[in-house]
Amino acid sequence: MMEEKKILIVDDEVKIVEFIQWQLDSVYPKIYTANSADGALEILKSDIIDVLVTDIKMPGMDGIELMRQALALHSDLQCIVITGHGDIDTAVEAMRLGAINYLSKPIGIEELGLAIDRGFERQHLIRSLREKQESLEKTNYELRNEIIDRRAVEQRQEIINSILKVSLLSITLKDQLEQILHLVMSISWISLQSSGAIYLCEENSDMLRLMAYHNLSEYQISRFQAIPFDKCQFGRSESKQDIIHSSKCDYAQICTRFMEIRPYTNYCIAIASNDRLLGVIHIFINASYKLNYDEEDFLKSIANTIAGIIMRKEAEEKIANNYMIQNVVNSILKLSIEPISITEQLEKTLDMLGSLSCFSPKITGCIFIIEKDKPDTLVMKAHRGFNPQLLKTCRRLPIVRCLCGHSALTGKIIFKSALDDTHEIHYDGIGKHGHYCVPIKSKEKVLGLINLYLNEGHVRTYLEETFLTSVANTLAGIIERKLAEDKIDYLDKLKRRLRKERDLFRTYLEIVGVMIVILDLKGNVSLINKRGCEVLGYREEEIIGKDWFDNFLPHRVRESVKRIYLQIISGGIAELEYVENQVLTKSGEERIIIWHNTIIKDENGDIINTLSSGEDITDLKATQQLLYEKSKELERLNQDLELRVQQETKRRFDSEQLLVQQSKMASMGEMITLIAHQWRQPLNAISAIIVDMSDAYECGDLNAQYIDRITKIIWEQVDFMSKTIDVFRDFLKPSKLKVNFDARKSLEEMLSMFEGLFSKANVALTIEDNDNSETYIASGYPNEFKQVILNMINNARDAILGRRQNVLQSGVVEDKITIRLAKNNGKIYISVKDNAGGIPDDILDKIFEPYFTTKSEEKGTGIGLYMSKTIIENNMAGRLTVKNIDGGAEFTIVI
Repeated sequence: MMEEKKILIVDDEVKIVEFIQWQLDSVYPKIYTANSADGALEILKSDIIDVLVTDIKMPGMDGIELMRQALALHSDLQCIVITGHGDIDTAVEAMRLGAINYLSKPIGIEELGLAIDRGFERQHLIRSLREKQESLEKTNYELRNEIIDRRAVEQRQEIINSILKVSLLSITLKDQLEQILHLVMSISWISLQSSGAIYLCEENSDMLRLMAYHNLSEYQISRFQAIPFDKCQFGRSESKQDIIHSSKCDYAQICTRFMEIRPYTNYCIAIASNDRLLGVIHIFINASYKLNYDEEDFLKSIANTIAGIIMRKEAEEKIANNYMIQNVVNSILKLSIEPISITEQLEKTLDMLGSLSCFSPKITGCIFIIEKDKPDTLVMKAHRGFNPQLLKTCRRLPIVRCLCGHSALTGKIIFKSALDDTHEIHYDGIGKHGHYCVPIKSKEKVLGLINLYLNEGHVRTYLEETFLTSVANTLAGIIERKLAEDKIDYLDKLKRRLRKERDLFRTYLEIVGVMIVILDLKGNVSLINKRGCEVLGYREEEIIGKDWFDNFLPHRVRESVKRIYLQIISGGIAELEYVENQVLTKSGEERIIIWHNTIIKDENGDIINTLSSGEDITDLKATQQLLYEKSKELERLNQDLELRVQQETKRRFDSEQLLVQQSKMASMGEMITLIAHQWRQPLNAISAIIVDMSDAYECGDLNAQYIDRITKIIWEQVDFMSKTIDVFRDFLKPSKLKVNFDARKSLEEMLSMFEGLFSKANVALTIEDNDNSETYIASGYPNEFKQVILNMINNARDAILGRRQNVLQSGVVEDKITIRLAKNNGKIYISVKDNAGGIPDDILDKIFEPYFTTKSEEKGTGIGLYMSKTIIENNMAGRLTVKNIDGGAEFTIVI
């Protein structure tokens, strides 16, 4: 049964010792602990310890002195030093004494475990070599006792011992093989005048590569650099994994001939371990040499010793390279959390690769990324040492082109030790080189590619590919995280933009003078604006989510309205664009609303909800009913009819102010005054007819012909009054569709309705046009356009009337408002200019802001000019500006 390995952990901090023991206990059952150097020495004196893990700084004897005394007790003890106050001199001293690793606190348990494992492996190798050495020494002793006069045996032992000493030197494997070959060639029966070489199997290929040589000419060195398996005698020795001897120069078996070839005796000794061929020793001996089996056994011993050296070197290199790989990967991971761009991270990664000895000391290479919007193109994000011409050519490289494109397409590593036909891209002065093309992959999806230049003839190794694959996998995680962060940033920006648009939309909803209600497919309220809450008398939170039909409609109409709604959203009937029905307020009052309904669909054409805008026409209905009733009383009116009409008009003015949206409320009273003015003449005419009818009755002239005549006159007057109502109602009705309209005609229609107001105020209102035959066709909403003009001329009139109150009038200045029309480059220019003194400079840039007004609260809301600018610039894609000129203000519209 294999003896269990023993570990001694020494640290004056008890908790650290207990923590390390607890972490390692499940892996290494034989763990001893001590809290001082003296305690550790007692354990070392009483038991054989394999690995010592000691702190440097301890009270009394420190870790360095402990190592000295411990190694004096056990020369093969493997020491690992740890410290929280490390410095270079301490590290050098520890490593000089024989420490195999130097770790800084806090200690990574995985890193410590790797160091301990490395110590066990190193001790095993040393003990194995010692056992072999002891075995050889025993054999030497026995041979010396048996054949004391055979100096050759002693020489063999000396050579073996020397080889073992060489194996312990801290030099490269190539240097070790060169020294070992020199020792072999010093054997007397071989002669230093003979030639020899050591070949090692090239990784991932069927080739033997020259690693060490003795007495070979330049030609031979060049010719024998690489020998394929099964070629020539020393190439074929690999198939037998045994020694091959030829006592004569058999030219028929020589495949690698050279000019200096001469008669010789040939030895080819396979270097193998556990049925694995590692290389071949090839020795040319003088042709007079005769076969000696004892010497063959000796050569096999040398081959076995070299095999042990190679295996140990491989193990050490594997541990060192794994450590190197982990360090590089950790450094790249640290880069990923730095606040730098992905390009800077990739450039620093290239710099790290350039610092490794296995690649060219002056790194040349680049890193590509496949961008989301161009999946068939490699985009160079980082580069080092590139020729400017090549940099321009390879900045964006189509997949499948050249080595990089083919590697990205297949998702496999491509290695080239030199330029060949597969290297498509060339340029003047291109140097000889090889390539590693390593895809950066995540779950078989290629995200990019690492391209590294190599010195021509570079040997491909499994370790290098493993390392580059680890780097590529690490970069894949960084790239994916960066893409995820970019996506999150994009979504955050999108959310902020949507939130801003939502807030702006909410602002529009709150300032609009009509109800806005959105219902989902079940009839529940998803959204309602401020005006809707005011009409219903509820707070917003009392309405949202409630069933519209069950909570806000009178009981008698709920079922019928809801049934029609469900038929509309199911597609059973067409939507009702305009509909009039009652709503039930919180106080139990019923209000009459005229609705404009719109179905909202998603991108697939499926209905998702409905949007309705409604105006409260309850007072309008009451006024209409009142007007109807008053028209019935016309025949009973007496001489004071005009006074009654004025009273009725005033009441109607007060009620009609609730009819239209907020932006038109300021002008509503004046509109009703105009209606009364228009009605005055037909009412006087009807009054005169009534008086005349009374006289005709008394005089007996009330016959059928008379009645037909006066009836016709009355109907003409009533028709005139009805048309007057229609004209003003059309003006108040919002335009729903964008149409082409004649701007001049719209101005004339609007002025025909309101010129009475300006005449009464003694303000001249005129339209000027350079060419009366010119047409001014604009695209937009005609009624909203009229409202904008009305806002401007009303503001101008108010400014003129305000000036009259503050300035004594001489009667010389003519108060006037001028509207000018012009066309230029396909644009229509409408300017409204007054002579009221202009707008103060300190508020000129504020007049278009919502709720900004210089008027008193009862005369202005501050919404007119804001809505005017919104209508012209947002809805009609035009421009509205203002400036002071010639003693007044001038508003200019460009559409």
